[in-house]
Amino acid sequence: MHDQGEQRCAITTFTIEGVPPEQVKEQLRSESVNVSVSPASSALLDLPHRGLESVVRASVHYVTTDAELDRFATLVSCACERAS
Repeated sequence: MHDQGEQRCAITTFTIEGVPPEQVKEQLRSESVNVSVSPASSALLDLPHRGLESVVRASVHYVTTDAELDRFATLVSCACERAS
């Protein structure tokens, strides 16, 4: 997780060590989960100074169900296990 700040929101950025963010995005898309990739060029005040070239961005909305969140967390966890 790469989010900083005291007030958190439903937009979450993360990476999986050893897996390019674009690959994470495609893995999740193959499971019908939509995320985006934010490159450092789109976050010049944040990502470059932390040494991040890009991050996966999950934008949860009020219509997202608990079941969908659980499924997302499971898929990300599985992707982490495959990467290690």
